[in-house]
Amino acid sequence: RIKIIEGSSRTGGRIHTVQDSFGNLTELGAEYIHVSEGKAPIWKDIRRFNLPTVSFNKITGSNIYHSEIGKTVSSFRGALKLGLWTGARMYSDIDSYSGPDINVNQFLQLQKGDEFETEFRKMAILGHVPGSADEVSINGFIADEYSSFLPSFEENYVLSRYKSIDDNLSDSIDIEFNQRVEKIKYNQNNVEVFISGRSQPLRAKTVICTFSIGMLKSGSVEFDPPLPTIKQEAINHLAPGHHSKVSLAFSKRFWPEDMKMLHFMDNGIDQKPNGRNAGQTYFHGHFWKNLEPAKLNALIMGDTAKRLRFLGDNEVIDYICSDLDRMFPEVAPTRQHLLNFMRIQWMDDPFARGGNSFILKTENSAIEPGAARQTLANAADTPGIFWAGEATGGWSKAHPASVHGAHASGIRAAIEVHELLLRGKFINWSSSENILNS
Repeated sequence: RIKIIEGSSRTGGRIHTVQDSFGNLTELGAEYIHVSEGKAPIWKDIRRFNLPTVSFNKITGSNIYHSEIGKTVSSFRGALKLGLWTGARMYSDIDSYSGPDINVNQFLQLQKGDEFETEFRKMAILGHVPGSADEVSINGFIADEYSSFLPSFEENYVLSRYKSIDDNLSDSIDIEFNQRVEKIKYNQNNVEVFISGRSQPLRAKTVICTFSIGMLKSGSVEFDPPLPTIKQEAINHLAPGHHSKVSLAFSKRFWPEDMKMLHFMDNGIDQKPNGRNAGQTYFHGHFWKNLEPAKLNALIMGDTAKRLRFLGDNEVIDYICSDLDRMFPEVAPTRQHLLNFMRIQWMDDPFARGGNSFILKTENSAIEPGAARQTLANAADTPGIFWAGEATGGWSKAHPASVHGAHASGIRAAIEVHELLLRGKFINWSSSENILNS
């Protein structure tokens, strides 16, 4: 028998599809699949459930703004104008680095390039990794193998929204909602799960923990016995990102009709007087040109998300609209066109306690940065407890901080449980890739 214990009132975690006041679906969490079909197990489920998808080219389908250009242009034109083509070698430059662990700022200082190239490189790294340039480990970035999918020109979108995947996967499964886990007691024979408000624990032969790294670091769930020191060291090496999404509905579209993404390249105002105030990346809120109202989803991460976290909604709207005014001055003030506003701060969600994970640059750690996720995922030192979730990575190519990576981690953990219960043997992390591909 399989039972899912869910602390919140819904499934999905940081997949969070909501309906706005106009009846349209909006993604306040994950939005894209970053790998093409056939390169991650999630595509098998997408096709199994006959879910419609659309792909687009990140170069031809995106625009950028930089104060040096003074207007919003296609990414191709912007790269020509700012001379960014040498910066496109950044991922190979990172992968060829073999020195001691350093943070992103220290790595950029080693690179040759002008101000624009440095900004471009920083945007390319921190546009997906929700940490600050002083926090993110370069050796951790290499170990996460971001260069295997971030440089890809392709992005993919589920037209029926991410929730449709979640709904299909959870159909006919025994799920108990609003069950807050307080303690997990484990040994080689069984596992006991203690839930708030229940007099007796749930007992099972095995459990799969999908707690976010923010939850694990918070200590809100007790483990008995305490997690092994090496596991705690791995958790210390990982951090939840400051990550928020803001959805804005406007009375008219004032951005290019074929635009899917918009990047504000300038650094934030705390770093540069003419830098951006809020979102670095904006997503077109839907893929149907005739759907109303027009919508943009702002992705706010890292230092900017930290700065905006405790501001009120009106202040955040002012910050975002002041950026949009600069990018589209012909329709300023853009706030006069705003119809609807939704916002989520993932650091304040009690069951997420932060956005996607990243590997920290730390001092005097017992494990290497590149071993943090594998160490967390390894169930050999926690009898009966198996580990899944984007922070654990999916398979040998970890692809963390992504839905397809989180999905694959669940398959990997389920295979490990299956092999233990039915075959009486434990399969470690290093052998999981062959099973996923079989």
